[in-house]
Amino acid sequence: MTTNYSVEIIRDIEALKRHLPDWEGLHQVSTERTGFTYPSWQLAWYYAYAKHRELYFVAASNDNGWVAAAPFCLDSQSGARVLRFIGQGRFDDLCLLVAPEHGDAVGTIARALIQDRSWDALELHPWSGAGSTLEKLLTSFGPSTSSISRVYEVAPFVDLSGTWESYLSGHKSSFRKWVKKVERKATAHPDSRIEIIDGDAIKPECIDLLEDLERRARRWAEGTAHFADPRFGAMLRMLASMHDHRLELRVLSSGSKWVAAELMLIDRDCALGLWTTFDSAYDYTGTYVVADALRSCFARQFRLFDFLQGDEAYKLKWATGSREVLQVYVGRRRIRALLPFVLLSIRWRAAKSERIRSWRSRATRFVRRFSARQDHVDPRTSIDDGEN
Repeated sequence: MTTNYSVEIIRDIEALKRHLPDWEGLHQVSTERTGFTYPSWQLAWYYAYAKHRELYFVAASNDNGWVAAAPFCLDSQSGARVLRFIGQGRFDDLCLLVAPEHGDAVGTIARALIQDRSWDALELHPWSGAGSTLEKLLTSFGPSTSSISRVYEVAPFVDLSGTWESYLSGHKSSFRKWVKKVERKATAHPDSRIEIIDGDAIKPECIDLLEDLERRARRWAEGTAHFADPRFGAMLRMLASMHDHRLELRVLSSGSKWVAAELMLIDRDCALGLWTTFDSAYDYTGTYVVADALRSCFARQFRLFDFLQGDEAYKLKWATGSREVLQVYVGRRRIRALLPFVLLSIRWRAAKSERIRSWRSRATRFVRRFSARQDHVDPRTSIDDGEN
């Protein structure tokens, strides 16, 4: 039986904040919610990254409140008006929020979108690839649109069933020796210690220290300089001021100096590794904080440690499996939606090119080495060349 729903398209951020109780209530019961779909994260993302875009938040409700929501923004690309997730471009696992037993509300949202002529295309990226919501959405759009999709990236993870010891025993002896060697070296100094910072203890000042540590990590060829974009730090500072950020910061320090850190988002029984950073003069320490984080997650009987999207070698070395992250493009059958479609297809082909990936990797290594030379960094000898 199909239920009648009312649909509201919210274009003003203050109006959306007035609906915060409805949003939080829907998120709490949503079947496909993720660590990055919490309202606190979406709002922090919007203020740090998406304020230049027009808010386009679609909510479907019945007499009891919200039953489905699509947290979009309206952006411009090559002359076309493109709908995107509020958090697109920084996080994995974005999706629509849908209450149990109200899957047909997705069709209601799709029909409302089709009736609104203010957008030309819809880019769903990154989509978690789980559940049936995406299929319902695309089916409900009908013949008035065309769509393409691809596996944009893989996200390695560690299955945390069992114990830390059983996890290690499932690897080769060389891996176990490598982990133990890292642990010995990281803890050899009498002043070295691991500190866990979470909850109200995470302050904006912690983000300042992370920014400084990230700058000292530039020599690592595989790393990504999150803080090269100051908006990332601004977003984390906003999150740190919220009571429900669910961040956990694991810091390895030597004396009063931070030398490595692992920032995680704790989402129910899963830990999401936002990123690992370390002083490039102590490059073995990055491996140590990852090992310590995994050991802690096993001890707390979490279900999964997710490294998030990216097939960097260090992630694959720890991982026991991986999941797919999708990118979906839906275009109206009109001329303005054609150019973004063509440009996106070119980007997708380029992303698959091993030659282009190799050139990009070489350019990244060159820039990082040149930057490190300017900083006059004299790194200590790594115990595992090329690993964190």
